[in-house]
Amino acid sequence: MPDRARPACSRHAGSAELALAQQALHTTASLLQASEAMLHTSVAAALAIAAVSVASLPPKLNTIIQPLVAGIRREVQPALQDAAAESLAALTLLCTERTPCPNDR
Repeated sequence: MPDRARPACSRHAGSAELALAQQALHTTASLLQASEAMLHTSVAAALAIAAVSVASLPPKLNTIIQPLVAGIRREVQPALQDAAAESLAALTLLCTERTPCPNDR
């Protein structure tokens, strides 16, 4: 039994469906990227908050300060945003009490 060629309208409908599926996939991928970025900010801020709350600070503080500042600026949950701000304030107090002071000044 020979294969029959699809009618032209069927081929056009198939390419339209493919384009819609590609657009849906692109939209879903964009939403997932935004979700991942938001969750990364939240988790990094939560880890920094935990480190400050137990006063377990690394020698270099960038790994603590950057997630706290990002949590203050971009966090969508007000409770976590407030906790990041409080932790940043607590971090400044912890830094004044560090001995020896890591600053060369």
